[in-house]
Amino acid sequence: MENKDDILKKLSSEDPDARKEAIEIIKTAGDISIIPALLDLLSLGQDHTTTTEVVSLLADIKDNHFKKILIDRIETTPDPFPKSLLLRICWESALDFSDSAEMFARMILSEDFIVALEAATILENMSQPATATRKAIVHILQNAHTGEEKQFLIDNVLHALNKA
Repeated sequence: MENKDDILKKLSSEDPDARKEAIEIIKTAGDISIIPALLDLLSLGQDHTTTTEVVSLLADIKDNHFKKILIDRIETTPDPFPKSLLLRICWESALDFSDSAEMFARMILSEDFIVALEAATILENMSQPATATRKAIVHILQNAHTGEEKQFLIDNVLHALNKA
C-alpha cells in the first residue's frame, strides 16, 4: 500500500481525481490501520463530497474488528456532527451492530436530534434483534419522557421492532 500519509493527503485534496485515487487505493490495498485516520478525517468537517466518499468507504468494510473501532469512536466523540456521521456508517454497513442496540436506544433519548435520528435509523433497520435485545430497547424507549420531536423517532423504532 502507498504511504498512509500520502493517501490521506490525497483524500484531503481539493482535487476530486486525487480523492478518487485515494479511495481506490484504500479499497484495493488498504488495511485496518488506516481506519482511525479516516475517522479523524470525518471529524475535520471536510467538504460534502469527501465526507460522503469516506462514509461510503467505511460502510463497505466487512472486518468485524472495525465494529469495535467504530463503536469506541462513537462513544468518545462529543460533537454531534461527526457522531452523526459515525452512526450513519453503522446503518449503511452490512455489519451487525445489534450488540450495541441498547446504546443506540439511549442515544435517541440523550443526544441532539440529528444524532438521535441516526441512532433511530440503525434500530429501525436492524434485522431480527435477539429477543432480549428487543425487550431491552422497548423498555428503554417506552419508559422515556421526551418531547414530540423525539417521540416520533421512538414511535417509529417501536413500530419497526414490532414488525420484525
